[in-house]
Amino acid sequence: LLVQGLYLTSACRQRYYNQQDSKQVGKAFMGGWGTGSVIRDCWAEHFECGGWIADYSGQGSRDLLVEHCRFRNNYAEGLNCSQGSQGHTIRHCSFRNNGDDDMASWSVGKRTADISFSYCTAENNWRASSLGFFGGTAPSAHHLAIYDALESGVRVNADFQGTGFTAYAIVDIHDVTILHCGCVSGTKGQTGDFWGNAQGALNIGNTQYYNMPNVHLTDIDITDSRGNAVYVRSSGGRNVSGLALERVAINGAKGFGIYYSGAIGDVTYCDLTISNCAK
Repeated sequence: LLVQGLYLTSACRQRYYNQQDSKQVGKAFMGGWGTGSVIRDCWAEHFECGGWIADYSGQGSRDLLVEHCRFRNNYAEGLNCSQGSQGHTIRHCSFRNNGDDDMASWSVGKRTADISFSYCTAENNWRASSLGFFGGTAPSAHHLAIYDALESGVRVNADFQGTGFTAYAIVDIHDVTILHCGCVSGTKGQTGDFWGNAQGALNIGNTQYYNMPNVHLTDIDITDSRGNAVYVRSSGGRNVSGLALERVAINGAKGFGIYYSGAIGDVTYCDLTISNCAK
């Protein structure tokens, strides 16, 4: 299946109908998309989500290619590859002004596997993060430019129920620029996140549901963070194990370069540089 050259918009002006979270107002692209489908040169805005890809029907969700698309001004995700999605490639896409994760993979129900985001830009995300991985087998992201996210530029965490990360696989994030992201605790939606909490420009959080193994961050530039540049946290006895930071350059932060909160596990560093941080 090939979908190409479409502009999609709607009359929606809010994420939920009558502000009831059980009544979602619709997505530009949704479903499993079978095997080997392509979405190319499309523009989706003013939906609840630009795209929510998930194999709820059991008909398959494999090897989807999304390229040269724009996901802008949506009230939740730009594009989320969720339940049962496998082998999807999202590349050369633009994300702007979305109200939840711009680029995401959430392993809920049937585990996701081998979801890749590459050569994309993300700007002015106003809730959650520009890139978010929540469980799955070997999700990856590389060659991304992330600017001005209200909360996190990148987050990998266990905040949401699901099948978790595969213990032996690597979460591989490399060659990413994160500029002017993160927040400190304070007024909701202004200095703080939507709950008034602090979030790192790069947020590794094992906060609730499952362990966080083997997150590898390589060739990452984090500049002018509005809070902590890297924020690593644990709770409920969950651990962050095998975390690796290699060639990570942090320049400018209103908080710490790297801040640990209740973190359990282990981390290795190689060629880490930190400068011009307030703490």
